[in-house]
Amino acid sequence: MADTKGMTGSQRFLRRVLGTTLAAAVVPLFVTGVGPASATNGTYLKRWAATMDGGAAAQTITQDQAVADAQTLDLIVARKTTFTPYLAAMRAANPSVRLLVYLNGAYAQQNQSPSSGAYPSSWYARDANGQPVTSKSDGNWLMDVSNQAWVQDRAQTCTSFLASSGYDGCYVDMLGSSSVSAGYVSSVPINPATNKPWTATDWLAATSNLGAAVKNANSTHMVVGNGLQNGRQYYATSGASSVLLNGLDGGNAQGWIRGAGDPINSFESVTNWKQDVNMLVDAGNKGKSVMTMTKVWGVTATQDQIDAVHRFALASFMLGTNGNQYFDFDANQTDGAAVPDHPYDHVDPGQPTGPYALKSRVYVRYFTNGIAVVNPSKTATYTFNLGGTYKNLQGQYMSSVTLAPDTGDVFTR
Repeated sequence: MADTKGMTGSQRFLRRVLGTTLAAAVVPLFVTGVGPASATNGTYLKRWAATMDGGAAAQTITQDQAVADAQTLDLIVARKTTFTPYLAAMRAANPSVRLLVYLNGAYAQQNQSPSSGAYPSSWYARDANGQPVTSKSDGNWLMDVSNQAWVQDRAQTCTSFLASSGYDGCYVDMLGSSSVSAGYVSSVPINPATNKPWTATDWLAATSNLGAAVKNANSTHMVVGNGLQNGRQYYATSGASSVLLNGLDGGNAQGWIRGAGDPINSFESVTNWKQDVNMLVDAGNKGKSVMTMTKVWGVTATQDQIDAVHRFALASFMLGTNGNQYFDFDANQTDGAAVPDHPYDHVDPGQPTGPYALKSRVYVRYFTNGIAVVNPSKTATYTFNLGGTYKNLQGQYMSSVTLAPDTGDVFTR
């Protein structure tokens, strides 16, 4: 791949990487139909970003910024009005770019209280004392996600937002079980079907149905949800978040590889790391997309440490993707529609030649023009012979690599 370092965002066309997976069979390289798009320009690293936060100022964007986003991203989640004036220019710059309109699936807004008349009082979630429930972070009002009228409202709102925005699909937020976890909401919500506190399993079943209803009502558009969280949640014995993919085209795993505020030197166990990677494999086998999000927010760290986590996350992602998964590394807690770019995220090792495997005590996946290598060990340093001369993500040429614990890299010829 041509070196993109030094180019501006508006000069780069997306360069994406990655391939299939761990298990015995290689999954199909491309997915057809209305769901996940096929890999952009034949490459495997597909990048996405959530741009809907940051307030009005952060949503004020120029056409040049919008086009730069389109050229460096495959998937953009956005407010319904932010990019609409620039859609033609964005699609001319990158015909494969997809924009998804943001929609909260479980909450009414702060100014939409039960007494406001925004929605019937019966649609709101209640605690054991019959009081409405709010999120502690922003004061939004939790709704009864099993209420069919609310479910249909979400489906119809998606349809309305698509018509007014001109976007390609909907992103349904807050489907995961955090809303029934201790500490997230003002009081414990009660499940009307059981008259007991919502369990994670029951909540996810209800929000899975909600997501499926939104998709069914907008079947020619891409519909994804937020709530996969990470591999541990995806494969959990009780309250597995994988159920969310039953009726959706994909989902956001916003705690992938690490928690946003975890110390910079804090990493998952090898078992948990493998679940993160295998989640991509499993979703790909089902024709679904996982939108991974690896965050380093508010953490004391040097730029070298942040870059090392970026390489580890990216190489891990490349082990598992089938070309229809999406990667986001966010070290800036950037809110708004102008999205930072990074040279790492344009590496192109070509097509995968097989699934990832354990070789010489590190996890490896070969591509037609490169290799992804990860050492998720907590204590051991390993050296791996690349079998030729390759360039790593930092631009260094080498024929073997020594990987410290919890490090990874992607190499190209």
